[in-house]
Amino acid sequence: MTLKPIYIGVLSFMLLASFAANTNPHDRKPPKEAVEACANSAENDQVSFDTPRGDTLEATCQIIDGELVAVPANGPDDMKQPPKQRN
Repeated sequence: MTLKPIYIGVLSFMLLASFAANTNPHDRKPPKEAVEACANSAENDQVSFDTPRGDTLEATCQIIDGELVAVPANGPDDMKQPPKQRN
């Protein structure tokens, strides 16, 4: 019996696990609504935009990674709330 297939399997698993460990969930792009809200605005302008869930967020335009984006003052807390019921 040869151990070569086992070694290949273990090495493959380790390689895939290392890729998964190096991915950063914060490397996401901002929502298109946040970018569109600041399309005709300047940095530090106050804007509002509707989320895909139907919430309206008040935000400030800020440059993040070279892109002008609407950043809600308490966005992460707002995102934890259940979606509004649509009629």
